[in-house]
Amino acid sequence: MLRNEEIYEALFDDDAFSALPNTLASQFGARSGLINWTSSAGNIENLAHSYFTHEFLGPYAARFVKTDPWQQCAFFPHRINTIFSAEDEVPQSAFRRSPVYVDLIKSIGDDTFHCMGGGFSTPWGMGAVGLNRAERAGPFTRNEVSALAAYAHNIRNVLMVRGELSGLRRSTALLHGILDAFATAALVITANMRVLYLNAAAESIITLGDAMKISMGLLTARDAEGQSRLNAAVHNATLRTQPATANVTLNRFTTSVEVTEPYFTSVTPLASQGISGALLVFRDPAAVLPGHYLELQRFFGLTRAEAKIAIALSMGHSTAQIAEHRGASEATVRGQIKAIAAKIGVSRQSAIAVAVARIPPIRSV
Repeated sequence: MLRNEEIYEALFDDDAFSALPNTLASQFGARSGLINWTSSAGNIENLAHSYFTHEFLGPYAARFVKTDPWQQCAFFPHRINTIFSAEDEVPQSAFRRSPVYVDLIKSIGDDTFHCMGGGFSTPWGMGAVGLNRAERAGPFTRNEVSALAAYAHNIRNVLMVRGELSGLRRSTALLHGILDAFATAALVITANMRVLYLNAAAESIITLGDAMKISMGLLTARDAEGQSRLNAAVHNATLRTQPATANVTLNRFTTSVEVTEPYFTSVTPLASQGISGALLVFRDPAAVLPGHYLELQRFFGLTRAEAKIAIALSMGHSTAQIAEHRGASEATVRGQIKAIAAKIGVSRQSAIAVAVARIPPIRSV
């Protein structure tokens, strides 16, 4: 007899959860088992399975799960949160004509034909458990359905927790994707300088090692002066009471030579779930944001040459400096600046820099 403990071990033990379909199948006269999860956004994924191979699961997830009649009947209003035989809702003749049977099960030489299980509603989405066996084994009996139904409450509790964990993983992946899309570097550290997270832009800058590095999981500055300023800012941002935001200048070095333009870093308090941390936000002052040339061309109809001049103005370069860098006369550059201003719809040179700053700092892909 199946013990409740065997089901509840799957709450937080990934191995036990992966084994749950096989545990249920072997206990209740089935050959295989599937546990699917439908998120609140309507996305369906397989959380665990037994017997089925990638040859089945790959196409099933990509093409058939949303039209699987067994999956669909698990969420009929009168069946939700119950265990039943799928043949009570989907006659054998109807299943035999279904795409999942004709185009998947039969096409790979499988003989899965009978199912019992149920769908369970939770605050995070809906979970479905299906136990299956071959056509020659015959339908599940009322006694088998009743035996599985005795564990319905426990199964729902497990699905509720695992569904929440699955949702948290998706939300975390989405958040990381959003942060990685920004060209502005973002880095989260604890009070003792341990790095909890860094986005793609921060990782690129840290890899340069010109101002900061991560050693043994800890963030350190290249020079003692920068380390002292960083320590003080992080300390103030992670105070338990009245944490404060600070702006820190971190010197940059090429080998041992200090570079003129430092990193201007904002250190902001970040407290969540009892963890006190600090968010560091900064940008490479010497680098043009990926995609900025293209975005300026798209937003304002600038040529590539005009976009380069607009970015140079936003970085504080004078007309003379731009002319020297481009090997052109100042008169030529002034003419180009007038053309840029007209396209952007401004009248002053300083307004060009403001317009450039308004372009979202998104990394090119």
